[in-house]
This record gives sequence, C-alpha cells and structure tokens, in this order.
Amino acid sequence: NIGNHALYLSNVSGATVHAFEPNVHLCNAMEASVGWNKRHIDIHCVGVAATSGVAKFSNTDPTNLGAQSLAIESINSSESDDLITLMALDEFEWDKPVKLIKIDVEGMERLVLAGASRLLDRDRPTLYIECQTKEDFCLINDFLNARGYIYCKTFNATPTHAFIHHESICYPRDVSDFLIEKALAHYSRIIEV
Repeated sequence: NIGNHALYLSNVSGATVHAFEPNVHLCNAMEASVGWNKRHIDIHCVGVAATSGVAKFSNTDPTNLGAQSLAIESINSSESDDLITLMALDEFEWDKPVKLIKIDVEGMERLVLAGASRLLDRDRPTLYIECQTKEDFCLINDFLNARGYIYCKTFNATPTHAFIHHESICYPRDVSDFLIEKALAHYSRIIEV
C-alpha cells in the first residue's frame, strides 16, 4: 500500500526494507513518504506471486486502494497496457538474510508463500500474514507448519497472523494447538458485510 509498515520498520529498527506494491500510484505515494521521512526503502512496483508472470487488477475501489486484488493473466493477453508484472520472492536477489516478511495481498497470500519456499527454508523469517477467511488461515497454517513454522498471535480487524519458525521459539506443541484454536475463534467474531 503506501508504506506505513515499511517506514515504521525502517525508522524504528534501521532495517533494510524492500516494499512490493503492484499499484503504480501507491508506489509513487510511498516514494514521496520515503523522501519526506529521509529513509531508504527499496520500492518494487510489481506484484508478488508463486512465479513470474502478469496480472490485472480484478477489482478496484478508489476509496480503498489497499483492497485491490490481482487476477493472474495469460501471457498472451491482448490488453497489455494495464498488465502488472509479477515475480516470486525466490526469484529476487537478496543481499542479506531476510528476517521478517509481512504479506497483505488480498487473497494471494498462499501464492506469495509458494513463491517463497526456498527463502522460507533458508532464512526462516518471522511472518505476518493477513488471512481474510478461516479457510485461508487453515491452508496457510498447514503450509507453514510443514516448513516448521508455528502460529503465535493474531492482530488487526482483518486478521493478520504471526508465524515464527520453531527453531526461534520455545514452547510445547500443545500451546501452539491452543493458540490456533484462539485464532480460529477470531473468525467466528467477524461479521460479514
């Protein structure tokens, strides 16, 4: 979106931050914010998915640009003017080990994770992942659990979940199961509009 979390992480931790955003207008806004705050954030105006390719916005809401979602297109699409470049995080050249990844991609979270499998296995970063539905949470939890990740906590109105690799955390498996039950209960309190 406009880089609130990226600016926070850059300012507070001094981290090297890479921000990925497919909307060129939001990238421009983020670049302006970065300049005003005198921070260095690498902004990549691309979408993130399981593999490289192209996409279009499947829905747009001018009142909430952060709620735009992508629809992956075939490479032979005739309407090439509004195509968005997609890349996988595993295709990116990282200068240093990745410590944290925040994913809020309006339903494409599983595709982003699939395109970051080698990165997850290699660097084992802490993950913050938005899951709009209980089903999304369960699929993502299963995917990450198979890679040694443990669910830890839920934040925000649209649930964003923290996952930490088991080698970076120390608590018994039954505590993790209890926490997952709490995460699933969160979805029963969400009111559909």
